[in-house]
Amino acid sequence: LPLVRADYDHALDTWRWLLWLAPRADFALQCAALFHDVERLESEPLQRTEHLAPDYVSFKRAHARRGAELVGAHLSTLGLPADDLREIQRLVSHHERPDADPRLQLLNDADGLSFFSLNGYGYLRYFGPAVTRDKIRYTSARLSPRTRVLVRALPLHPRVRELLDAEVNTLDPPRDGPAAWR
Repeated sequence: LPLVRADYDHALDTWRWLLWLAPRADFALQCAALFHDVERLESEPLQRTEHLAPDYVSFKRAHARRGAELVGAHLSTLGLPADDLREIQRLVSHHERPDADPRLQLLNDADGLSFFSLNGYGYLRYFGPAVTRDKIRYTSARLSPRTRVLVRALPLHPRVRELLDAEVNTLDPPRDGPAAWR
């Protein structure tokens, strides 16, 4: 199914971005990157419905909670250490929120980078400019200052770039500059 394939590609791309951001990411964080949107396999394999939600934030948080439940149910059969399983579930269940937790921020950054680099134009074609503008605003709010700068440097489809540039105030670089990221 095309949407299932898109979710698979996004999972792998998120994982790759995570390893680019944090080459020494541990097992739990890597698993969370791969499974962060597993809930879509159940709720949206044939058609996306997120744009129909009356409260997008509540929809996304419910998606994350349900994803954590599915991850727990499926990965628990593999005999993973309980601490790893709990951490994977914690990360998946909170991945739709900006957070001061550095591990969660890495997951959000990798997810956001994948949206912009892999999914942005497809999202625009599927949902149109108004919904895509809202998604760009939502995704940008979850990014760290460092990743906001990275997003601005990505090669994007011109229409996605235009929508992103319209949100430039949400993507301003940190005041203390790139040297402060390291």
